Amino acid sequence: MEFELQKPNWLDSRELLSVVQKILFKLDKQPASERTRDIIVNLSSQEFFSLREPPQHGDDEWLWHQVEEAIADGVFVFEYDKKTIFESFPTSGKLRFLYESENRLRVWLDHPRPCSGEAWEAALHDVDPTAINIEFLRENRIEIDDMRASEILATLPSIKQLLEKSGPKTLRHIAAIHFKGASKALDGRGDWLVKAIRVTPGLIMPRKVHLTAFTQNPDIRSVLFIENLDTFETCCSNDLFSNQFILVYLAGYRGTSERIRNQDLVRIFVSGKCTQSVAEGCIVGTAARELFVWTDLDYSGLDIAISLKKSYPELQFLSQAYDYMTELLEDGSGHSIEHASKGDQRPTNQSELWGIGTHCLEVIKRKKAFVDQEAVNLDDLTYQ
Repeated sequence: MEFELQKPNWLDSRELLSVVQKILFKLDKQPASERTRDIIVNLSSQEFFSLREPPQHGDDEWLWHQVEEAIADGVFVFEYDKKTIFESFPTSGKLRFLYESENRLRVWLDHPRPCSGEAWEAALHDVDPTAINIEFLRENRIEIDDMRASEILATLPSIKQLLEKSGPKTLRHIAAIHFKGASKALDGRGDWLVKAIRVTPGLIMPRKVHLTAFTQNPDIRSVLFIENLDTFETCCSNDLFSNQFILVYLAGYRGTSERIRNQDLVRIFVSGKCTQSVAEGCIVGTAARELFVWTDLDYSGLDIAISLKKSYPELQFLSQAYDYMTELLEDGSGHSIEHASKGDQRPTNQSELWGIGTHCLEVIKRKKAFVDQEAVNLDDLTYQ
């Protein structure tokens, strides 16, 4: 066992070190249950360039010797290329990684599994307890791709210092600076960060919701929320829609946040004959006479409508559009859930739907298909 804990000489090769580090980072993101494919490294890859064009005489032979040592240590199995099988040492072929060597590699390179309970607990002992909330963090660990527990925890005091010195920042801003560019690492973790570093909630700045509003009728007070950009633009160019509604582009889920009705947390960009005051009055305020939503006819689209209704209890489905899309499904013109690149969508909770939305969900489940709103021809719709 003592021999296995000693870092082997072949890891002094920067080429092989780079290869195994990439493998470990890959394994960091992949639970054991998901490891169904072999990890293959080709000798034709950039890491083994010295085998083909050695910078100095003998570099190729030396590198191949290190590869042989790694094979002897049970880290790889080599699969020869028929073209080079008779060469003194190959310049092509494949190294197949042996998963059973993972633990040894982690010991040799001091690369523990990211944020395992043991690694997290060990890392907590190396952090200044006055800088972070040790007790809270002991029970509330997080994982961030390509970062060890020690790296995550070591970063927290500097985040606290940044906020107390420079003032409020968004979670994306904080994460991009401190977590190796993983700007989404703290999404949804504002409360966690506040407790972890003991700062006031006011130092975490909420991101503003950005909306785009358009109408050709300055007197209209009916609002239509639209999920996708192409449909929004098509409606803007359509005389019926652009004169009947204040059209609002939601950008999928982004525009459904409850912040949408907080004047300080929403920014509305207006165009056409839509004024800022009217847009804010109808979208943020209560000046709208009617509020409609139009999304894709799929689980995510229905969930968007449900989320938006939390901010607008009076929200209605745009029935003409959903009637048209359900007819497409009934006629077999939808695309199957499995072949729509949307197979990971979870079925919508029927109890949260209302009006025509309930019927739409029933048709989706029966036909096992979706319809994108871009498939709708606006000229086939009428609105009275």
